[in-house]
Amino acid sequence: MGLLNTRNLQKAKQLLDQNRHKVGDMVEKAGGSLDKATKGRTAQYTQKATEAAHKYSAGAGATTADDVLADDSAAAPSANDGRESAPPS
Repeated sequence: MGLLNTRNLQKAKQLLDQNRHKVGDMVEKAGGSLDKATKGRTAQYTQKATEAAHKYSAGAGATTADDVLADDSAAAPSANDGRESAPPS
């Protein structure tokens, strides 16, 4: 049984919706820890995630956990991290 099966995903979404008021603060705390561990290299991503989580907590953003998960996948950094790739020879 995999970690990301349908049952576990549904359970996670349900918990997220039940604890909506706590999401912003928890993401901010986790982002601060991540920024500290990476010495600020991930600050732009953690700031964006924190803003989105606070909107979700306030009810101003997405209405369900599905919407937040979909928005996060669109905002993820690309695989090449902004570096130019060399043209094929």
